[in-house]
Amino acid sequence: MAPPSRRPHSPPPLMEELMEEILLRVPPDEPAHLFRMALVCKPWRRILSNRGFLRRYRTFHRAPPLLGYLHNLGEGPIPPFVSTTAASLFSPPPLGGYWWALDCRHGRVLIHSRQAGLGEHLVVWDPISGDTKRIGMPPYPDTSCAGAVLCAVDGCDHLDCHDGPFLVVFVGTDSSDEGPDTCAVVYSSETGVWGASVSTAAGDDVESKPSLLIGDALYFTLQNGVLKYDLGRHELSEIEPPGVCGSIFMEVEDGVLGFVAESDNCIYKWLWQADANGTGRWEKHMVMELETVLPRPARCTSYEVIALVEGTDAIFVSGSVVGVFTLDLKSKKVNWVGKCAPYYVILPYRSFYPPDLAMGRLSLE
Repeated sequence: MAPPSRRPHSPPPLMEELMEEILLRVPPDEPAHLFRMALVCKPWRRILSNRGFLRRYRTFHRAPPLLGYLHNLGEGPIPPFVSTTAASLFSPPPLGGYWWALDCRHGRVLIHSRQAGLGEHLVVWDPISGDTKRIGMPPYPDTSCAGAVLCAVDGCDHLDCHDGPFLVVFVGTDSSDEGPDTCAVVYSSETGVWGASVSTAAGDDVESKPSLLIGDALYFTLQNGVLKYDLGRHELSEIEPPGVCGSIFMEVEDGVLGFVAESDNCIYKWLWQADANGTGRWEKHMVMELETVLPRPARCTSYEVIALVEGTDAIFVSGSVVGVFTLDLKSKKVNWVGKCAPYYVILPYRSFYPPDLAMGRLSLE
């Protein structure tokens, strides 16, 4: 008589529900944790690879975690990706030529590229999937340029919008004897073409720095000001900053534009207060002494705010001795994330990183 066949062991339904609830609460800012848990046993791997569980996981944690940043260190090859986690997650796309990262948002990176045989073009790169899409350049002035990339799905929560349509907003400045003239044009991945351009007589050239998205408006950095592009109205306008050297714009409160800067080892934040006439003024909103929040304050160190993590209260600060760290302006939490370098632009990258994608790709240090 043949022995009875053995069925694969699977946990009882109640136990599996308990495991799901436990795994649901694993913090998303360290993908290696979920990756290791997926290797413990087949039931855990099945849970962590289930699309329904991953949707619950993203909804439960609400905000995509910071996985790292790209940076442009002067003239050179494609900007490297620096991981802020314990694992090396991504490598830049294997393309030669000169690259300059312009913007990063909703799981995508916008890169300005010049390659032999291909000429000048834009590249939209998804580090999670590894997909790249080349976009032909619009007619634009040769003086200076900036760009933005964003999800084009109506009502998207931007927790997992890697596969949907996207928009690219390109801004360029033409400096002439009559003064700078800045134009903006929008590319849609759904139509595959650039739309009509809009222009304004901006007082300064636009700089090749990341944009800020607040509601339906994009903000770009001018040499001595801020350029606002209204996505809905397709209009450009200029905003005068608070006049503090080294300041960068950020969303201070719900839908309110603000600025943050470092001065005399303190972090200052300004809030734009608009009035009924459509004008307004800058008001100082916060002062934070760095020595009170840094666990290892260094003497003779100069600091500079170099980037913000859009949609959060975190900023990137570069110290001449201590390197680069993130500072959450609400919780005052500090994380060291990079070495000392003459950073010009830092582009934080935020996304959930599911364990099924990590299989075969995650390199643990």
